[in-house]
Amino acid sequence: MQTSDSLLIVLLELFVLGTTVAGALLYSSERFLISLQKLHSGFRVFFMGLVCLSLFSLIDITAIAVKHFSEGDSPLDYFVLLREHVLTFVLLLTGASLCSLGFYKLLRIFSWRASNYAKGMGGKKLQLRLGELTNQLSLSNPRVPEIVQDPLLVRLGFLLSEKNFHTLFYETPGMFISVNKDMSIRGINHYSAKAMGVEDGDMMGNIISNYVFKEDRERFTAFLQHALTGEELPPCEIRVKLQDRCLWIRMLARLMQDFDDESWLLLVCQDVSRSKEMEEEISTHAVRDNLTGLHNRHALEQYLNKIFEEQSLFSKPAALIYFDVDQFRIVNDTCGHVAGDELLKQIVAVVQNNCEEENFFARISGDEFAIVVKDVDTERAMELAETIRSATEDVNFSWDEHSFRQSISVGVALTSPRICTLTDIFGAADAACSTAKENGRNRVVLHKESRDAGQDTRSDMLWVSRIQQAFSSDRLALFFQPIIDFKEPEHNYIHYELLIRYIGDDGRYIGPDRFLPAAEKYGISNQIDLWVLTTVLDFLQNNPRHTAELSCCSINITAHSIGNHQTRSAIKVLMENLSFPTDKICFEITESSAIKSMKDAVEFIDEMRTLGCKFALDDFGTGFSSLGYLKNLDVDYLKIDGAFIRDIVDDEIDRAMVTAIADIGRAMKIKTIAEYVENEEVLKTLIPLNVDLGQGFGLAKPMPLEKAVEFYSGGNDSDNPQL
Repeated sequence: MQTSDSLLIVLLELFVLGTTVAGALLYSSERFLISLQKLHSGFRVFFMGLVCLSLFSLIDITAIAVKHFSEGDSPLDYFVLLREHVLTFVLLLTGASLCSLGFYKLLRIFSWRASNYAKGMGGKKLQLRLGELTNQLSLSNPRVPEIVQDPLLVRLGFLLSEKNFHTLFYETPGMFISVNKDMSIRGINHYSAKAMGVEDGDMMGNIISNYVFKEDRERFTAFLQHALTGEELPPCEIRVKLQDRCLWIRMLARLMQDFDDESWLLLVCQDVSRSKEMEEEISTHAVRDNLTGLHNRHALEQYLNKIFEEQSLFSKPAALIYFDVDQFRIVNDTCGHVAGDELLKQIVAVVQNNCEEENFFARISGDEFAIVVKDVDTERAMELAETIRSATEDVNFSWDEHSFRQSISVGVALTSPRICTLTDIFGAADAACSTAKENGRNRVVLHKESRDAGQDTRSDMLWVSRIQQAFSSDRLALFFQPIIDFKEPEHNYIHYELLIRYIGDDGRYIGPDRFLPAAEKYGISNQIDLWVLTTVLDFLQNNPRHTAELSCCSINITAHSIGNHQTRSAIKVLMENLSFPTDKICFEITESSAIKSMKDAVEFIDEMRTLGCKFALDDFGTGFSSLGYLKNLDVDYLKIDGAFIRDIVDDEIDRAMVTAIADIGRAMKIKTIAEYVENEEVLKTLIPLNVDLGQGFGLAKPMPLEKAVEFYSGGNDSDNPQL
């Protein structure tokens, strides 16, 4: 009975185990196979090994049972042993199933995590890539095509879901537009729509070229057609029509493909409206004058060059009407530059009202202007110039408590076979304008073309070249001309003016009237001034005894030097390092130079006076407002212009003028010097008029500077050249 009970218990256990194993196998067989498919081949071998081991255990159990039956063992012993082996088999098979299920679950979790990670990281990468495209979209960036074609975008596009891709496309802070093959808009992101001032859905399905300016439409369409072929193209710039403004867009187009292999264009855009506005502003400033809005000199030169290129032997000439504002510096110096600017604006407005629209009106510099008239004859050009002059003559300019009546001096030159370059026509018109000023201002002068006029321009340029070479080839020389004190005519008073000469190829001395005008015209007169100053200072420092006895050495300074801050600084340095008193140096400034640049003249005089230098106002009396300017200039000498001295013996008015100047000089404690004292009669006439000093051939002729020491020590000057 005990044996039968034990047998029943064993059978019951085997039944329970068998049922459990069968359920486990039925439940896990599908999962087990799926997990095997998901797992790596190495894991598959491992789990198959466990299954095989379980089968081998089952075979081993069967072999043991056969053995026990053959040997006659009791059934109970057989079943007990069978239970033990079945338990081992169940444990192995269950372990294999649980392991496979566990790894399957782990694989699912890993796959889910990896998928989410890939989606998150991929989305971020795609968003960064799209942002990078927007930031790096530039004509000058060669990496743009490489970035757009980067296969990472394609890979991530397939990796992400369509929903995520669209989210990134629409929300990225860059301008992206997708276009179908038929040029219709398939998608536009929010950033683009906002920049263009439209709603997202308003543009969907519309032909994209309808939003482009008509002038750019053909070029834009061709750009898209080439892009649809897969051709790599440089960025295209177009103008987009908006309701209230124009939007400049720079875009790249790249051919893309959907998941179903449908092709479309991705337009990566950039708003370049601001940079275009800046380009236009810079371009405008390059050819326009900021103050008046007129064309500038650069634009004028381009216009004239075009005229010269188009002209032929049968063309009508073009006229250049060149003018500047008379006494403009008076307004600037009296009322300031703001007043001067306002005066120029008023004059420009008057001139524009008397010019035809097709005339080319330009501001050359400062108070200098030019008008170009095409297909005109001399009579018509002079008529227009006279009309302009007459209109500006009526300008009454008021500023604060000051009132000015203004005028202009006008020079006219016409193109011809001999005047066919910028240099020719500017030189001719400028020369005519200068003649107008010299003849009293407020007039029109026509440049009379002749062989001599052309020769004069070429001669001036030749003199500039000669002077520049003269500094290094010892072709310049200094002469001195004594200035005599009428009260002490002997050599006790040493005072002279320095005069420059050019040494010609034949060794003869050439006077400054031949080359100084060219030097002033082409802006190198300050170089001559510095050469004169350094040469005479070396001479005086090398002759200390003569310098100690010297009363005054007069050196001429041109307007160019007065207005050039670098030249003035160089002069100041030279004077600060003298080894003798600076009051022995007197700078001569012509009245015209002082009037032309009154502010600079006053500043220069004040700077040099602090160092002890003296000043003389040369050619005094030639300007209509000489007495008014004299109050503003702190000078030691007035050099009476030679025009009042030449005929003083016979002309009562000249004597009256000289007497008045001498009286003003005494009242202001300024000594007067009479120029052009050419003979004894002039000298005898001047002395009773209380003129202090005299200079001229009748008193002493110019001599080389190196003979100054000998002359003032009592030497003979009979061999001095007469110039």
